[in-house]
Amino acid sequence: MDLSLRTKLQVSFLGVALISGALTVGVGCYLIRRLGLDPDERSVALFVLIGSACAALVAAFFVADYLAVRLARRINSLTGAAVELEHGNLEARVPESPHAQQDEVKRLQVIFNAMAEALQQRDEELRANRDQLSEATEQLQQWNESYLNTLEFITHELKNQIAAAKLNLAAVHDGYVGALNQEQKEALEDVMATVNHTEDMLVNYLNLSRIEKGELQVRTRPVAIEPEVVKPVLRDLHGTLAERQMRIEVDLPPSLITQGDPTLLQTVYENLIGNAAKYGRAGGLIKLWGKPANGMLEMHVWNEGQGVAEDQIGELFGKFSRLQSPTEEVRGSGLGLFIDREIVRKHGGEIWAQSQYGEWIDFVFTLPRPDEILQPAPAQPVIT
Repeated sequence: MDLSLRTKLQVSFLGVALISGALTVGVGCYLIRRLGLDPDERSVALFVLIGSACAALVAAFFVADYLAVRLARRINSLTGAAVELEHGNLEARVPESPHAQQDEVKRLQVIFNAMAEALQQRDEELRANRDQLSEATEQLQQWNESYLNTLEFITHELKNQIAAAKLNLAAVHDGYVGALNQEQKEALEDVMATVNHTEDMLVNYLNLSRIEKGELQVRTRPVAIEPEVVKPVLRDLHGTLAERQMRIEVDLPPSLITQGDPTLLQTVYENLIGNAAKYGRAGGLIKLWGKPANGMLEMHVWNEGQGVAEDQIGELFGKFSRLQSPTEEVRGSGLGLFIDREIVRKHGGEIWAQSQYGEWIDFVFTLPRPDEILQPAPAQPVIT
């Protein structure tokens, strides 16, 4: 049975009293024998000694009970306050009596109260800092939301204006409003290239705003990668690739079918192939191929060119990341690869890069496969 603190103290004090009483009686009996008293005197002396010892023992009992109750009350008060503090009540304190003796228990109570006071002050400071941080976070979220809404509105409006400008430029370039000499055509082509670059930047900023707001929706279905994704992108980039005399090798058999959003996957390929055309070696080779691997599709966009140094590969997919390139004439927005990574991850895949600096670079990304895939006959590589 677990005894209470009061009982333990009482037993301890009474034990000390009993031992002291036993020693006193023993010493008294020894002295009585040494004094050489006659039997009657010895009997009286022993009676007085034993009576005194019993009286002292009774007194010791009451003193022990008093001391045990007093000490147990102070220790229990300290223990109770510690339990309250453990349960989160930082206002818990040990009552300090002004008449209490300045002993170890008193000093322990003072130290405990000082510690509890310091903890409460620290907790109040942390709560105040948390409230300030919460307010600052809420304000930043409001600013960020306002910024994203403004960005989306501006890019959307400018995108419409850019589209109208492209139509007018194409009409002028093709001679619908009058013949142009060669110098005028070249100047107009420079303007059209700048407009196209601006349109690409606007599309990237529009996609960024959707990603940051969590509004980039992925509408998945079984998608054949070569006819539904890569072929439309190559058609759109035909002029850019032809201008730099890039050679394209496509090895994407019909069996490569993913569960994805064709529009978003076109964005991924457009960014990767566009980068290959922009930063790759003029007249160089671009390879597009893929294979099943580890239950996913592993897709590659490889091109000859300067590539990227090993210590810079980790920076490729950062937001607004722009690496210096000796062949870059027009700097991009630094968002294309960041958006590609977000799109690929939305599909449950991952994207990374491998490069032999000065020779080639290979962008690799994984895509999910549908649950059921029909396996048509493999197609032969197409070289254009």
